[in-house]
Amino acid sequence: MGWGLRRVVYRIAVMKNALLGFVLVVSCWGQEVVPLWPEGAPGSEARKGEPEKQTGAGDQERIANIHHPSLTVYLPEKPTGVGIVVCPGGGHRHLAIEHEGRNVAKYFNKLGVAVFVLKYRLAKAEGSTYTVEGHALADVKQAMRVVRKRASQWGVDEKKIGVMGFSAGGEIAAMASARFDVEGGVSSRPDFQALIYPGVKPGMIEFPKDAPPAFLLCADNDQGPSIGIASMYQSLKKAGVPTEIHIYETGGHGFGVREGAKTLVAKTWMDRLADWMRGRGLFS
Repeated sequence: MGWGLRRVVYRIAVMKNALLGFVLVVSCWGQEVVPLWPEGAPGSEARKGEPEKQTGAGDQERIANIHHPSLTVYLPEKPTGVGIVVCPGGGHRHLAIEHEGRNVAKYFNKLGVAVFVLKYRLAKAEGSTYTVEGHALADVKQAMRVVRKRASQWGVDEKKIGVMGFSAGGEIAAMASARFDVEGGVSSRPDFQALIYPGVKPGMIEFPKDAPPAFLLCADNDQGPSIGIASMYQSLKKAGVPTEIHIYETGGHGFGVREGAKTLVAKTWMDRLADWMRGRGLFS
């Protein structure tokens, strides 16, 4: 079955199972889909029967109307023990699920890294009653706990689980790296953080001394994130958190991982992150 047909089958299954109140356990690539809250997400009770909405195709595919936060699991053929929870962006209105989700999984799976693409609740979607701190952040923290609990099952070292976020996803990834906690004996603290053109305003996030090592990257002509990253770097530096920062002169916003990328930043940023991860001994 081709990927296109698999996606059609998946979307039909999502709608059917959401309406019936069941949990979908297979994704469009035959990967496992894991609900963060099998009994339903706290705060989503009134909308638990609504299906997700998909628009666009390819790099323009968008997912919205998320009321059942979940992780789609992409496991490598030759695991290194490293895992990453990936938070796609989309302005908290939708998720750019392809070029900031699935394509990221393809790249890092080749390096032996397990990837867990997060579908989190959207605080700025039309008619949304969710908040960034009350729901989206809670979804990231719960995702970290779920991966840590099931690390051995997925061939992941529970001490090598990081978080990566793009744009709005970078905002909640940064928040999760600064405001972690322990629940049920399981920590939500990422072991490393990769923030790619994160949508964070200056001074918005202050990192504690035990925040995870950070990799920050954006383009200088992406005004909001480039200013926000400078502020975050100062906070990380003040806290003594090991940090690497890359600001390309051009590249704009939202480049993610795309086939046929043309700009320098779009073609090379993944390699810079992989080099940083190797340098930290996460894999060879």
